[in-house]
Amino acid sequence: MAEPIWFAGRKAQVRQSDITAEANTDAGVTWGASESTLANSEKVKINAILPALRAAGVLNGGIKFTSIGGMKASFWNTNITNEATADSDASYGTPERDLLNSMKTKVNGILAAMRKSRIIGGRPRYVYVNGLRKQWMQADIADISIADADATYTSGGSAEQGLTTAIKTKINAILTALDAAGITV
Repeated sequence: MAEPIWFAGRKAQVRQSDITAEANTDAGVTWGASESTLANSEKVKINAILPALRAAGVLNGGIKFTSIGGMKASFWNTNITNEATADSDASYGTPERDLLNSMKTKVNGILAAMRKSRIIGGRPRYVYVNGLRKQWMQADIADISIADADATYTSGGSAEQGLTTAIKTKINAILTALDAAGITV
C-alpha cells in the first residue's frame, strides 16, 4: 500500500498504488476477440481508477476546499459508480454498445472531476508525498467527443472503432495525470 499524501487540504490514503497503462492493441476495423479484450480491459482500468480518486477525496460528493498550487478553490464532487455493464464478447451487438457508451460517460465524468479538483488544466500545482513537496503541471485532457456507439460496429475515427480507441487513450492520459499528482504511484 502506498504512503499517505496530502491532497485537497487533507491527508488521503492512496488505495491504488499501481495501475498500469492500457497496453492492448487499438481497436481494428472489425470487432473480434482483440477488440473485446480491449473493451473488457478498459472496464477494469476504469474500475481501478475510481477507488484511487475516492481515496484522494476527488469523488464521493460534498464541497471540498483545496489549496493545490497556492490557489484556494472550492468544488462540488459527485460520485461515479464502478462500471457494472456486462463484459463484451467477440460478437459486436447491444451489450458491447452499452459497455462502450457507459465507459465513455464514466471517463468524461472522471475528467470533469479531475478538472474541478484541479488535477488537470491550469497552472503548476503542488502535492506533498511522503513529506516532500512535489510540483506538477498537467495540461487539460479533452472529453471524448465521438458520438455514442450504436448496435452496429463501424470502423473509422468517428465510429465505434474510434470510440474504443479514444477510451483507451483517455484512460492512459488519466493515469499519467494521477501519477504526476501523486494519487497513484
